[in-house]
Parts: sequence; structure tokens; C-alpha cells
Amino acid sequence: MPGYRRLLGRAAIYALGMYALLIGGTFSGVTIVRVQRVSLGLLTVAVAFWLVALWRAPMRSAPGTPFLKLVGLWGMALAVSALGAPSGRSLIALWYIALYAATWIVLSDLRQRGMPASVLSDLLVVAALPLVFWAFVQVLPWYWRWFALRGVGIPFYPARPVATLGNPNVLGSMLAVMLPFGLVRGLRQTGFPRRAVMASWLLAVGAALYMTYSRGAWLAAGAAMASLGVLLVGGRARVRRGMFPAPGRVGAYRRIAALGATGVVVVAGVGLMLVLARQAFASPQRETGTRLQFFAIALERFAANPLHGTGLYTFGRELSRHLSIPPEQPHAHAHNLALTVAAELGLPGLIALGVTAAWVAREIARNLRVTRSGDERDLVAAAGAALTGVAVHTLTDVTLLVPAIVLAVLVALAAGITPRTGGAAPVSRRGLRYGITALWCGLLLSGWAWSAVYGVYVRGEQLVAAGDSREAVDILAVTARRAPWNPLFRAEYAYAAGLVAGQGDRDAAEIAVDAYHAALAREPDQALWWANLAAVEWGRGRADAAVTAMQRAVAAAPDAAELWLNLGYFYEDIHQHDRASRAYRRALQLAPRIALSDFWRETSLRRAAVYSSSPRRLPYDAARQLWLAGDEQRAADLLRTHLTSDPAQPRPLIELARLALWTGEVEQATRYLDAAALLGQLEGDAAWIALLRADIAARQGDAAQADMLRSWARALASPDPSGHRLLYGMDIAHYQFLSLTVPGKLLPQLVMLEPDPALVRALAVAH
Repeated sequence: MPGYRRLLGRAAIYALGMYALLIGGTFSGVTIVRVQRVSLGLLTVAVAFWLVALWRAPMRSAPGTPFLKLVGLWGMALAVSALGAPSGRSLIALWYIALYAATWIVLSDLRQRGMPASVLSDLLVVAALPLVFWAFVQVLPWYWRWFALRGVGIPFYPARPVATLGNPNVLGSMLAVMLPFGLVRGLRQTGFPRRAVMASWLLAVGAALYMTYSRGAWLAAGAAMASLGVLLVGGRARVRRGMFPAPGRVGAYRRIAALGATGVVVVAGVGLMLVLARQAFASPQRETGTRLQFFAIALERFAANPLHGTGLYTFGRELSRHLSIPPEQPHAHAHNLALTVAAELGLPGLIALGVTAAWVAREIARNLRVTRSGDERDLVAAAGAALTGVAVHTLTDVTLLVPAIVLAVLVALAAGITPRTGGAAPVSRRGLRYGITALWCGLLLSGWAWSAVYGVYVRGEQLVAAGDSREAVDILAVTARRAPWNPLFRAEYAYAAGLVAGQGDRDAAEIAVDAYHAALAREPDQALWWANLAAVEWGRGRADAAVTAMQRAVAAAPDAAELWLNLGYFYEDIHQHDRASRAYRRALQLAPRIALSDFWRETSLRRAAVYSSSPRRLPYDAARQLWLAGDEQRAADLLRTHLTSDPAQPRPLIELARLALWTGEVEQATRYLDAAALLGQLEGDAAWIALLRADIAARQGDAAQADMLRSWARALASPDPSGHRLLYGMDIAHYQFLSLTVPGKLLPQLVMLEPDPALVRALAVAH
């Protein structure tokens, strides 16, 4: 019977662990309501069984050792930050931090009850297989298509797989954690079939890691492999010095030789990665300037608030004070864990982080000393290597924001820590049981309560996206009342009310104004909220309030052409022509291509603004002249230089296809469109591709196909029922509140000349 129980226990650990690593702990797992509730259900059942075991069986030691004291240290740092810089954003992060602490207690207790470290290491090894499979499924077709189109001159910027984790950097981080355990398992195998299987595993994981094009993950993997070599060789050296019983001199030499050969392969593989990726890293979007800017902002916020920081989970909010969002992209962290902690938690957080790192390093070193089994010592080395890789990765990214990565780290740590016995008196053990039970009950109850509120919120967002804003207002009002600490809920409630106000509902306008003011009182640097407030105020006839709100929007996002355009429109309508002219010229300076819109021909003031701003010659016009002169290569280079800052974007290829069609080169245009479709596309790009393919179909006499493609292009370019879309908008909500938002970000009442005036005109002509 005990054997069956052990087998069932291991099966449950593998099933729950695989689910958490691959589904439940991913971006989708924490934002999709159905998955979220399945995860909570599984967690509730699993914790209930574990709590029964905790109370029935005697404890060999305090669960959570040897890191239980760190809970108090981090609790003090978080309390200081919460008192000095209270923020509703911190509540969600605090729940996850408590969940991670409680999960570590469970893993530690399972190890103390006899669960072998190999169970946890095998979990990481096996979980890599579906990740690698989906990575290849997602990416390999790109390589075949690129090879077929290589004659077009399409750059080698491969699609980056995400598997089930939602982000290539997160996938790379996960694989870097898993790699040392797979390598150690491969070194322990005997016989050709088993070694061949593990060699295939290593090759597949290495290839998937390369395809992520995550430099931070590559650096982490390299650091993990280097530290693994040091730890394994150091362990063998101690064996040879007689510190532990030697497993046999010949066996030790063989394993050292295998380790050396593996090291050569790893170094060669990393070198090959760097050679192959040289062209990909030439993209300006892959430079380090942006991250260095984030580093500087984090240091500035730390210097301004050294004692308590700005509050847990608030770096993205603070970023809005320094960057123009839009058009810049919001980020939830500074791409460096230490700097993010310094900015958000101040000096106490930095001390807690440093003590945690030192304590983990000390425990790994202690376990390497005291572990007598060669297999267990190898697993400790693998755990130390994986944790080293994670630490190095935190210098360039903070993938630890993803629960699945934190879980993988906790599993690796539990595999590397030998259980301790003793150290807890009966009374303290009883109190510890009560404390652990209370912690888990609080986590589960609050998790279910939040899921209920979040489910209502998602339902409201779905109604907004479907165009049923009136019902959405009532539903989103519930979430705004139940979670007043979350300004996003109030802003989305205001957005829905603003959509209804645009249909002439004055009561909805009042609701929108009050809700926006409540949200902006907590986060006054959200430019899009100010712009939408201005739209609602303008709609109900309060011109002064609308202008003031739009001025605040422009101040918060000074590089957003859409906001300057609307400020100019307001000024023009109240006859402040000088201010209107300056705002219009600024919008044209920021986005010259909007000069193609018919909007500028409607009034003499706008015509004068276009004339006086003297926008530079549009790249397409200059490229057309080069094309007609027979210099196709210079035309392509010009478009790539001026149309996008990222050569991996498809817009230059789309423009080349337009030029080819203009001169009747249909076959060449088709190849350019095929190449453009191979690169990552925004909806505007996809609309251009569909429209140009419709032109080709019409020339070939396929009227039905042409009509279908034009309809598809029109649908892609049209505003969403909830309003016009922006490139980045407020996806900060997804990464910092783990919440969903509707596609529209600016109310339809505002003037928008995007996604592309030339596309709008071309669609009108095609119609």
C-alpha cells in the first residue's frame, strides 16, 4: 500500500506541476477567467490534502526551513514601503508574494517527508518537452518560408516562439532554468539509448533557446552552464581528496571527461548562437539604450525615495512620469531586479534581496559539502547552476514577474536543499501549523473573492468590445465599487460611460467625468485617461474643462501626435488660432504622414499649418523616383531607413509592393507581399497586404477574391466598436494589473487620423 501511495503522490506532483508551469502560471493562466478558476480549484484541492497530512503526521522540522526567517525580513521591507508609499497596485503583488512563500513551505515540507530531489528535477526535465514542441511548431514554418523568399532580400529576423508562456524572453528564462537539470541527468545515464535520448533533449532545448533570440536568457544559460561545470568539478575534487567515499577512480575520471566534453559543446554552441544572431541584433529595436534609460529612471526614483521606495508594483506608473506613453511602450519593471526593488521598496527591499541571495548561496554551498551521494550532489550542483542563471538573467530582465518562472525557481531550489530535521519544539510546531493553515486559508479565500470581481470585470470588457456599452456601464460599476483601490477599474468604467455619452446620454457623461477624476486622482500621469476625460467634457459643452484636460494629456505624453492634434482641434473651435496652429504643427512634426489626410483641407487654418510646417518629403514619394530611375535597391534602402526604426517590420516591403504594382510588376509585388506577411504585422500592415492582394486578384480576373480581400482590409482598418486602437495604448494594464482591456483606447469622439491616411484613401478608392 505505501508503494501505491508513493506512486500516486508522484503522479499528482507531476500533473499539478506540469499544469502550473505550462498553463496555470502563464500570462494566459492568470488572465483568462476560466483557466484562473480551474487553477484555483486545483490549488484548493491540493492544499486541502496537504493540510490534512500536515495536521495528521508529525513534522520532522519546521516546514519552510531553512528560509522561513526570510518571510519576516521581507515582511518588514514590504510594511515599510506600504506605510511610506501606499498604493492599490501593491495588493495584487502582495497576494502573489504570499502565494510563493506558502508554496515554498509546501515544497519544503514534502522534501522533509521523504520526497526525493529527483522527483522535482525530473518535473523540470519533463516539462521542457511540451515547451520545446510548441516552440518548434510556432517557429519552424517561418524558416521554410524565409528560405523560399530569400531572393527578395527579406532580412533574417526569425519569428520568436513563446510556446505556452506568452513571451519569448519568458520561454528563454524557463529553458535556462531547466537546462542544468537535463544536463546532469544526461551525465548520470548509462547505455547508448538513454544517453541518446538525453542528448536529443539537450539539442532540442538548446535549439529552442536559440530561437527565442533572448539575449538575457542566453546569458543566463551560459552562466548556468559555467557555474554547473565549476560546481561539478569542485565536487569531484572533494571526492578525490577523500572528503567523501570515492565512487571509483575510473568512474570519476569518466564523468569528469564527459563534463569536459559537454563544456566544449556548450561553448561551441554559444559561439554559434552569437554568430548566427549577429544580423538579428543589428536591429535598432534590439539596442540597449532603452533599458539603460529604464535603469536611470529606477535609480532616480530610488534616490528620491530611499527609505520606502514608490511602492510595490509601481515602476510602470512612475515610468509614465518620465516617458511619453503613448507612443512609448509601458513596462512593469526596470529590466533589472535589483534596480526595480530599489525603486519600489527602497533600501529595506535592497537589504532583503541581498540577504536572500546570500542565504540561498550559503545553503547551496552547505548542501554541496554535506551531501554524500554523488547523484544528490549533482542535483545540488544543477540547482545552484539554475539559480545562478536566474540571478544573471535578472540583470537584464525581470521574468520573475511571471508566476510560472517563480514556481520553476522554487522547484529548483527545493531540489537543491537537503531537508533538515529537528529545530522546532512541540508548542512552536503547533503554532506553526495554525499559522500555515491561516496563511493558506487567507490566500484561497481572497483568491476566490478576487476571481469573482475579476470575472465581472472581464464580462463588462467583453460587452464594451462587442459594442454593448450601456449594459457594460452597469457591470463595470460593480467592479469599481468592489475594488476602489484599483484605478484601472474606475478608468475602464469611465471609458464605457464615455462611449455611451458619445451617443448623447448626459447622465453617462456625468458618470464618466466623475470616474475619470477618481482614477486620475490616484494616477495623474495617465495621458489617455486625460484625453478621454477631455472628450467627454467637450461633448457636454464644457470647453474650458476639455482644453484643460487635453493640456494635461499633452503634458503627460508630449510625443503623442494624436493628443496634439485634438488639442489643436479644441483650440481652433474656440477661436484660439495661434495656439491651434502651434498644436497642429507639433502633431505634423511628430507624425508627418498624417498630412495626407483630408482633415487638413477642411479649414484655412489647417491648410496653413500643413504649409508652414513644411513636413519633409514622404519616403514613399522619394522611393518612387528612385524606382522609376531603375534603382530598386536604393528605393528599398530609403524605405527601410525612414519608414520604421526596426528592420524586422514589414512596412518597407509593403511600400515596395505598392511601387511594383504601380509599374505593373505583379509577380514582383506578390513576392514582396509574401515577404511582408512573413514578418510581424500590426493591423494596419495586414490591411495594406490584404488590399494589395485584392488589387492583384482583380488584375488576374478573380473578382470574388478581390472583393473578399477588400472587405477584410476594410475590417482591419476600421475602428473597433469601442473606439480607435493605439499601438501600445494601455497594455500596461495587462502586465501590471494582470487584467484585460478592450481594444479601443481613445474614445471615438476624438479626432484620429490613424492607422494610416494613405490606407484610408486607398480603401475609399477601392470601394
